[in-house]
Amino acid sequence: MCGRVMLLVHFVLTQCRPILVFAVSVDSFLTLMTNWLITHFIAGDEEAMAAFRHTTGSNLELGYYVDCILKESAQVHATFASNVTMPCIGPISNKYFELHVADNVVLTGVNLISFALVGVFVLVLTIELIRRSPANFGQGVYLTFTFNVQKSLPYKICTVLVILYATVCFGGICAFLFRLYFRGQFTGRIESFASSVLPSLAGLVYSAISFMLPTPDPETDYTSQGFQELQFARSFSSLLKDNNEFYSQVGHAALDYHLGQEKELTKLLGPGTTAKQVLDSFNSRVARHPDDASEETKPLCGCGYE
Repeated sequence: MCGRVMLLVHFVLTQCRPILVFAVSVDSFLTLMTNWLITHFIAGDEEAMAAFRHTTGSNLELGYYVDCILKESAQVHATFASNVTMPCIGPISNKYFELHVADNVVLTGVNLISFALVGVFVLVLTIELIRRSPANFGQGVYLTFTFNVQKSLPYKICTVLVILYATVCFGGICAFLFRLYFRGQFTGRIESFASSVLPSLAGLVYSAISFMLPTPDPETDYTSQGFQELQFARSFSSLLKDNNEFYSQVGHAALDYHLGQEKELTKLLGPGTTAKQVLDSFNSRVARHPDDASEETKPLCGCGYE
């Protein structure tokens, strides 16, 4: 039971981490962007202030009003309702994006698409995990899950969609800012945009770009029965170490063992697994495909070293 729990924790913290960071980045960006639009183009509007006074009976203390705007900013991109009027913000029209629908509908649509992307991405990962059915996060089959899913077509499609989403968001914001600039509505607001919205936009773009970072191509035949049956000893600190990084650690330890330094690999061996089994599984790809490498260029232990 404990092994399954640790497997689930590791799956969420490491395998799902990139897409969850992306989801948080999108939500942060939309909230801060909405708040910036409201505070710079609605706050101070007499109609909105009158609505606020009438609804709350307040004398419009600045701090309370700003807090109210911040709270409502997070609600703007969470409703498809038309003719929305909020106590502090007032009526929401289509004055920002100038489309045929209210701005909250546009922002909510953008938010919903991101949730759909995240949901599909997590579903792809979960289906592959269930298909492999590892008992704990130290099993070789769990490493196989990672390598397989990263090369699968659904994963690659999801990655492209995430990058496309971030690109469209970035391009849309650039177009919006250029429109404000040429209308003379951006003067004096550059610093506030750079300090409040730009960091969240940069975080969104970076979280998408992270999916493009190269992952190691295992030299090992990780689909072999021998590799999948390996059991490694992974500590609690390893819960934050993804499978690609752990595989590299095992590969270095296997090479050290091959050179006579046995300590590191011995520490990584789990119950029922010997160093010979690890070395044999790491060499299985070369053994099964001898024509792929000459005697001079064959990697030792499948670790990519000569």
